[in-house]
Amino acid sequence: MSERYTVTVDRDACDGVFACLVRDPRFVEDDEGLAGI
Repeated sequence: MSERYTVTVDRDACDGVFACLVRDPRFVEDDEGLAGI
């Protein structure tokens, strides 16, 4: 059984989605270079 999560990004708070991901310490880069939690 897998768990599902919903992630929302406030685009107005950052200069784009990737800028938000970089500034949020909950997101880290995984072995494939993708954002993970």
